[in-house]
Amino acid sequence: MAARNPFFKPSYTPEETEECFAWFRKNMDRLPATLEIDEALTTRDLRRTVGQMLTNLAQRAANSAVYSGQFAVLLQIRKCVRELPDFQESE
Repeated sequence: MAARNPFFKPSYTPEETEECFAWFRKNMDRLPATLEIDEALTTRDLRRTVGQMLTNLAQRAANSAVYSGQFAVLLQIRKCVRELPDFQESE
């Protein structure tokens, strides 16, 4: 059984989603090409994956808790990126 995403919750506030979206917009060019999120999930084109997730979530997440799981994955990706030894956030 796969580990549960620690960022998952049934719903997120507009402030939470916008803060996360803004972080990704600001750091998109610093994302690595690939990322192992956990033992069961690796993305080979992280920028494209995140870009698609942002587009999808920006259009749909505000109106439906159905997308909470996908937003939790985005939060998990951000955590993994921040923990990379060579990642530097922009000021």
